Formats: sequence, structure tokens, C-alpha cells
Amino acid sequence: MQNSFGWATAGHGYKNKTFPAAVGETGSYMSSAADVAMLTDMARYLHNDYSSLPPGFDYQKFPHKTLPNLAWWAWNANSGDTGGIVESDWITVLWKKVNWMVGAIHLTPWYMAYVSPQALPPTAKPPVEVGSQAGR
Repeated sequence: MQNSFGWATAGHGYKNKTFPAAVGETGSYMSSAADVAMLTDMARYLHNDYSSLPPGFDYQKFPHKTLPNLAWWAWNANSGDTGGIVESDWITVLWKKVNWMVGAIHLTPWYMAYVSPQALPPTAKPPVEVGSQAGR
């Protein structure tokens, strides 16, 4: 990650300038210990938390500013290697993924500016079909 993102925030650019950087198109099924370990390590790297590095590792060789931006791939469940933020019904939100982004990466989804996270339902409900007797 340092070769892809970190150098851009550390003043190694043209005329020692720094640049905004964001990790793009990352994601995970979050279904195995290896997935969770990778996401944990990535969150630590993004926030300059070197607490999990082995003793004697010189983290100063890899300077960068905090990287607070990330794009999860994808919204829909069609991504074969990461799944999506919603299940294959395109309605049910996989809150463990959203909660990881909010908790570990400290991202603020657009809805959090308007709604308390405790007020959100655990899953979205499908809309009532036109002509349906449900909900009457």
C-alpha cells in the first residue's frame, strides 16, 4: 500500500508536494479470519497505527499522512471476489461491512449526517408492489 498510496501524502511528489489519496475498489466478503485480518491491518495502515508491527520494524521508513478515504467495491452483490454492501436481493444491507467502514476506517456515510445510527433498521424492507393488498 505504501507504494500505491502512502508516498503521495508524505511529500515525495513533484517539488515535495503532498497529494490527497484514497484507497479505491477494495472490499471483502468478511467471511474468513484472513479477510478480517487483512481489513484490520489495512485500517491500521490507513491510520498510521503501527502497534501490530514486529519489534524492531522501522515504521519511519514508510511515512504517510492518515488516509481517511476508501471506496468499497461494490454496492451490489455481483462482485465475485468481494460480494457487495447489499445481499443478492439488492435490498438487504450487510451492516457488518458498513459498521466496519464506520468503526475501523471512520468513514461517515451520507445518511449519518441526518440520522442516528441507532435509529436505522437492521435491514431495509422491500417496497409494497402497486396493487398489492399488503399494508392496507
